[in-house]
Amino acid sequence: ELRNNVFVPDPTGQLVTRYKVEPNGASLKATRVGERTEFFRSSDEWSRPVNFTTGPDGAIYICDIYRRWIDHARFFPEEFVKTHDMRQGENEGRIWRVVPKGTKKLVAKVPGRYHAIPEVGWGDTGEVPAEHAERIAFLKAQKITDAKELGALIAKYPEDAWMAKMVASSASKQMGRILSSLGDDFFKTFSETRSATIRSFALGAIADAEAEDVKALLSLLEKEPGKLVWWKPALLQGLAKLPKGNEDAAKEIATLQSEIDTIIADPKSPLDQRLAVMPLLGQRKWDAVQPVVKTLLTTNQPPEMTTAALTLLKKYGAASTAPLIYELLPKAGPALKRDLVPILTASATSALDLFKRMEKGEFPTAWVDVETRWRYQRGTSEMAELAKKLFGEASSDRAKVVKDYTVATTMKGDAKKGQQVFATICITCHKHGALGVDVGPPLSDVKVKPPEGLLSDILDPNRMFEARWSAYTVETKDGRTLSGLIQSETSDAIVLAMMGGAKETISRSAIKEMKSLDRTLMPVGLEAAITKEQMADLLAFLLGK
Repeated sequence: ELRNNVFVPDPTGQLVTRYKVEPNGASLKATRVGERTEFFRSSDEWSRPVNFTTGPDGAIYICDIYRRWIDHARFFPEEFVKTHDMRQGENEGRIWRVVPKGTKKLVAKVPGRYHAIPEVGWGDTGEVPAEHAERIAFLKAQKITDAKELGALIAKYPEDAWMAKMVASSASKQMGRILSSLGDDFFKTFSETRSATIRSFALGAIADAEAEDVKALLSLLEKEPGKLVWWKPALLQGLAKLPKGNEDAAKEIATLQSEIDTIIADPKSPLDQRLAVMPLLGQRKWDAVQPVVKTLLTTNQPPEMTTAALTLLKKYGAASTAPLIYELLPKAGPALKRDLVPILTASATSALDLFKRMEKGEFPTAWVDVETRWRYQRGTSEMAELAKKLFGEASSDRAKVVKDYTVATTMKGDAKKGQQVFATICITCHKHGALGVDVGPPLSDVKVKPPEGLLSDILDPNRMFEARWSAYTVETKDGRTLSGLIQSETSDAIVLAMMGGAKETISRSAIKEMKSLDRTLMPVGLEAAITKEQMADLLAFLLGK
C-alpha cells in the first residue's frame, strides 16, 4: 500500500501528508491520500515533524525537532522576541518509529545485494513493468529519426505534452511530415494539448522551410476543405507566415479566415470551436479586432469567451485599446472592471492618463489596487507625485506602525467581519480555504502562529522574507511594465505570477529590463486601508477564532 508513496512534513501544522506517486505520461503525478485525514498528526502544538528515513526494519522513522516556535526569531517583532524564549523545546526532540498495526518484532537486516534483484529480473526476462512503458517510449524518442515512427508516438500518447516536445526535439525538417502522418483519431477530439502540438509543429515546419516538409504540412488543409473545424485554427496560427508559391493553400486559408467572425459571433457554434478561433484575431490590426472584442464584452457570453476577449485586449496593449476600455468602464460590472483597469495601469503612459482622470473625478481611486499604487508612488516623477496625492503615502516607520496596531491582538475580533476584510484587501494574492488565489505565501500555517507574529507579517511584510517571495518588475519591449513573482524560468522565458492570480509567460527576447524590487509583492501601508478593529477581525478570521 505504501509503495511509491511520498511523505511531506508540515512542521507548522504538526502533521505529515501522504501522496501516492503514479506514472502520468512521460512524467509522474502525486495524488493526496485521504481528503480529511493525515498520515501523521499531533494535537501537541510543539510537535514539528521535519524529516524521514526508512529503517533497515522496514519502518518509517520521523524526525520531530519539537519546538514551541518553528519560525526563526527574525520573523517576529523585536518586542515579542525580547519577551519570549524563541528556542524553547530545543532539548526535547524525538524520533517516531511508524510501523503497521500488529508488528511484533524487527525483521533481519536485508543484504544490500538483494536490492538489485528486481532490476536483474527485468534484464533476464526482457519484460518491463507496464507502468514504465510510456516513460521508456519517451526516452527512446530521442533516438528515433523516422517521421512515421515519431508520429506514431504522438498518436499513441496524444495528451502527453512532454512526449510531443521530445518528438519535436528529434524532428528537424520533418515536423510537417510528422503532423500529416497522424491518423484521423488524433484530429477527432479537441484538447489544449493537441492544439498546442499542431501549432508548434506547424510553426516548426514553416521555420525549417524544407520544401517537401512544408508540402506535407499543407496537405492537412485538404482534410474537410472549407470547414474551420477545431484543429484548423491551431494550424492557421502556425501558417501565419506562409511561404510564397503556395497559391492553393493561400486560397484555402483565406476561405477559412473568412469564417472566423461568423463562428465567434454565433452563440450556437460549439464553445470549443469559438475559443479555438479567437487567437486568429490576434493576427489582424486592432481596428479590425475592436468591434468583435467590444461585442464580446458588452453582451452575455460564456466566461471563457470573456476571458479570451480580455486576453486579446492585453495583447494589443493600452496604447491601442485605451479608448475602448474607457468606453466600457462606466457600464462594466465589478469583475470586468478588475480586469480592465490593470490593462491601463500596465503601462506608465496609460496609467498616468488614468490617474489624471481620477484627479478630475472621472473615476474613483478605489479601482487601483494597492500593489499598483505602491509601484507608481516610488521616486519623484510627475507620476510618483500624482500617485502620492491620489492614494496617500505609507508610513516609513514600520516598527512604530506594528507597535501602534498591537492593541488589535488583544481585542476580540469577529471572524465573519474578518472574512469580509480578507476579501477586500488580501484576496488578490492569498488563498484561505476556498477564498482567494494562490500567488503569495500559503496561509495554511497561520492558525498556529502567535497573533503578534501574524500582525508583523501583515503590516511589515518586507522586514524578513524568503528569496522565492521577492517581487520583480519586468519592462517589455512593447512598453508594458509588469510586477509579480518569478514562478518558473528557463533559458528562453520566465513565468510571472501576478496579483489576482494571472500568469504570463514572457519570452526573454521580449524583455527590455527585469529587476528585483528587494521586497515582497505584498504592499506596504495596509494600515491606511484597515482600522485596528478591522485588524482584530482579520486576525480572528485567519487564526480560526
